[in-house]
Amino acid sequence: MKPLIIKLRISPNLRIAVMLLSVTLCGCAAAPGQQDVPPEPHDTVPITLLQNLLPGTYSNYAQIHAVGYDSPVTDVRIRQVKAAGEAIFLFESEQRRSADAKYDIYWLKPDPQTTQAQFHFTRLGADELSLPTQEVIKVAWRRVQPGCTVIMRRVENRIVGQSNPETCIFEDPLKGRTSLIRRLDFGIGNDTLNIQNRIEDAAGRVLGGKESLELLRHRVFTGWASVRLEAGTVEGEPGQWQLSTVFDIRDDGRIHHLRSQDRTSLGFGLQLSRLHRVEGKPPYFLLAVINLESGAPQAFNWFEPASTNLDMNLDWMQANLQSNQPGED
Repeated sequence: MKPLIIKLRISPNLRIAVMLLSVTLCGCAAAPGQQDVPPEPHDTVPITLLQNLLPGTYSNYAQIHAVGYDSPVTDVRIRQVKAAGEAIFLFESEQRRSADAKYDIYWLKPDPQTTQAQFHFTRLGADELSLPTQEVIKVAWRRVQPGCTVIMRRVENRIVGQSNPETCIFEDPLKGRTSLIRRLDFGIGNDTLNIQNRIEDAAGRVLGGKESLELLRHRVFTGWASVRLEAGTVEGEPGQWQLSTVFDIRDDGRIHHLRSQDRTSLGFGLQLSRLHRVEGKPPYFLLAVINLESGAPQAFNWFEPASTNLDMNLDWMQANLQSNQPGED
């Protein structure tokens, strides 16, 4: 008969005795209202999993587009550097159309007791980031807030983690507060990264730094386009096709200006985005042709989330984009 292991809130010294006793207890249930059950082995997050999953270029363009207001888009680039045998992730965060940029440093380490992945974090200025990598790491490590770590674990098909408000407490000497709490929540999935970041006082009031980012990891496409320019003759002869140079474009909503082989502007640009078209479904690709003079879209087309080949075939414009694995430099 297969033994039934009962999870109870007991002290470590009684755990072995309870496990042996549970062999003879059939049909028993855990205590009502039980909380804080230690994570099972399948809930642990190996370091190698995050090393393969995290690096890339992200933005909350889809989040801003869905809200419908003209707010700055946050771009986040995550890359990994090596230092003293540790895996260190550098989060570079900046806002489009803004000179403000901030840089977060995250150390990815295994917890010595549970072996689960955990992050240590701090923030750097742009001037500090210009230092050599080893100096950047030294400066950031001296600034890490004691107790401000994020333990990563699996919940269904996502990896989540959050800072502990009981230990992630720091002082603000400029404002005279001595019990500010840094709350940082992570949610990691395939091609997605959710970050909630805020600062609270002991009463739970949000004091600043409130930020909720729904980030998509972007893909790179390589493509070309051809635009038929008007001949401009009195007889109205059809214009000639002008072929663009080969280019790379990300699905982050930025407009790529099309240029001919001699680098002359063709007057149009391509905008590739990945947006949530159907609620509860993966984001679709949206490819739009933008008139650079007016800034208005001239044509657009939606593509399925699994598409790797994006084609646009109009009587005055043609384009082809092929999916390409991004290579982070």
